[in-house]
Amino acid sequence: MSCERVRETNTLARSGHIWESVVITMLGYNKHKLLDLIEEAKRNAIQQIEGRTIVYSAMGHEWRQFGNPLRQRPVSSIYLPADMRERVLKDIQEFLSSQEWYIERGVPYRRGYLFYG
Repeated sequence: MSCERVRETNTLARSGHIWESVVITMLGYNKHKLLDLIEEAKRNAIQQIEGRTIVYSAMGHEWRQFGNPLRQRPVSSIYLPADMRERVLKDIQEFLSSQEWYIERGVPYRRGYLFYG
């Protein structure tokens, strides 16, 4: 097996993304080893961000990751009156389970909270 990574020095025109490609070459007819390798890489990538918050920022017509994944704060570290904390947590849980409702109606699936103090 051989692996070659190519990273262009120029960015793509409109998005500003750096073009990068990885070419994996294997001898043989069994594609399952390659698929297993890709699945393992995917699991490792997900494991690195598990339990972290990823912040995205709008850039033109797309959303891009802003900075590095952050450690999640425990809810108990946020000062809110107990009844408000419970209402917010309930609202978050309902929102996370209602994605299909937004899709069916063509409504953007997003939620924001503004706290002050």
